[in-house]
Amino acid sequence: MVAYRLASARPAGGSRGVYIDMTEILPVEVTVLVPAGPSDVFGYFTDPARYVQWMGSEAELEPVPGGVYRVRMADGFSAAGRFVEVAYPSLVVFTWGFADDEAASRTKHEGGGDPGADPHS
Repeated sequence: MVAYRLASARPAGGSRGVYIDMTEILPVEVTVLVPAGPSDVFGYFTDPARYVQWMGSEAELEPVPGGVYRVRMADGFSAAGRFVEVAYPSLVVFTWGFADDEAASRTKHEGGGDPGADPHS
């Protein structure tokens, strides 16, 4: 979830419309229902060879609390973070952010974020 505040004035040179100012970024929780058992799906989040079968072209994954999460996407951008919780076969929690400034700038974020940040703080 992202909280937005509507801006009443448009930026100089901006077209007519509604403008928003992001005031706070909250954690995002994603739930996906997959027609398979947890033990069948678990490896697709923790095993680099399986991970790239569904997302990304390269993956470096250390699925332990504090371990590295780094994925290179097919378009060349990279995402990075840290594993927070891993409990076979039903739980994988990791932080996620852009690992390069170019990708971050294309999505209107400042810098590459802090992929090692604790999402609970």
